[in-house]
Amino acid sequence: MNIILKINESNDKFDAPTIGISCVLLNNDKGMEIIDKYGKNIYLKETSFEKVAKHNAQLHNASNKPDNRNKIFDIYKNDGYKALDKYIKKKQGIKRVLYHIYYKIK
Repeated sequence: MNIILKINESNDKFDAPTIGISCVLLNNDKGMEIIDKYGKNIYLKETSFEKVAKHNAQLHNASNKPDNRNKIFDIYKNDGYKALDKYIKKKQGIKRVLYHIYYKIK
C-alpha cells in the first residue's frame, strides 16, 4: 500500500499535526494511475501507513455514529432528498446564528 501526502504549497514543512496535511491512501494500481494523471500540481511525498495513522484515529477505529444518524436516514427514506436538504440547512443555520452571537459577545 502506498501512502501519499498532500501539503499546502505555502508551507514546505511536513509537520503532520500542525499544518493540516491531507492523506491519500492508494490501495491499487488504478489509484496510482489517477494520481499520476491528475496529481501534477500537488506536492506529494510518500510515507508509511504507521506515520499517517499515528495522527488519524479513524484509521484505527470506526467513527462514532452521530446522534441524529437514524433521523437523517428516516427523513431521506420517508420524504426524499429535498426534505433532508431542508433539515440540514435548518440545523446549520441555527449553528451559524449561535456561532455569530457567541463571538460577538465574547
